[in-house]
Amino acid sequence: MGSPTDPKDGSNSRLPLPLRNKQTDEERDAALREWITQLWVQHQPMLLEIAHFHLRDWDRAQEVVQDTWVDFQKSLGRFEGRCSPKTWLVQILRRRLKKELLAQFSSEPVRHYSE
Repeated sequence: MGSPTDPKDGSNSRLPLPLRNKQTDEERDAALREWITQLWVQHQPMLLEIAHFHLRDWDRAQEVVQDTWVDFQKSLGRFEGRCSPKTWLVQILRRRLKKELLAQFSSEPVRHYSE
């Protein structure tokens, strides 16, 4: 499996636009780090708001967003540019939130109401 800095076909077509014109591995790696940092600065507040809306807990929301960010970095090799990085991040966050909410509800005791 190719990574964003080393696509399978050897071309730069799968790289995010800011990285496509870089000639050396060092230039691409530096540009990738800068691109990732820019994405974090740009989208982290929005991801945190979404997570807090669903979880109603700032600490848990921050944890889920951090986990989302780790998953995003791990999945960069599969990012093909068919959607925006923002869409990719939100989809990863949705999966994380689903896991978190399922874990929360499965650990809560079931209440039985008597008549």
